[in-house]
Amino acid sequence: MKNTLDRKFCVAPMMGYTTPYARTLYRLLSKKAFLFSEMIASNTLIYSKYSNLIIENQNQNPIALQVGGSDPEDLLKCSQIASIHNYDEINLNLGCPSKAVQRGSFGACLMKNKMLVRNCIEKMQQNTKIEVTLKCRIGIGKKFNYEFFEDFINEVNKTGIRVIYVHARNALLDG
Repeated sequence: MKNTLDRKFCVAPMMGYTTPYARTLYRLLSKKAFLFSEMIASNTLIYSKYSNLIIENQNQNPIALQVGGSDPEDLLKCSQIASIHNYDEINLNLGCPSKAVQRGSFGACLMKNKMLVRNCIEKMQQNTKIEVTLKCRIGIGKKFNYEFFEDFINEVNKTGIRVIYVHARNALLDG
């Protein structure tokens, strides 16, 4: 695993906009900003013949590859791909509430299954060449439930994860 990264200024991804070209521009604007790729579904990353174009990393470090998925074995493969492409970390995205992501059983809806999330992170951590991080929401639905969030974070922390990014609002899964 690489040295501790400076995450004081992070550039969050935007689906459909945070392309390798955009990240190159961001890197020209700031050498210190910590960049993220847009979230890429694990199946796309593993099986698409175009995935190398999507995750190209030409001197964009420090940078995280953000993935979405719920299959621990596939997520391990993703962490290995991220290592090959010289990413500094791989980030499991549990923040996206979109209907398409929900149909794939990943993103924010995964917060409902803290044990699966824990298994995914533990599997990803088997690749010790890259740091595994997590992005989540503070809850699901319209009402804030601190106990739900605390319970989720306590379970995830059992993996030994060092960095959790919290999107400080609930995910609305029902529109």
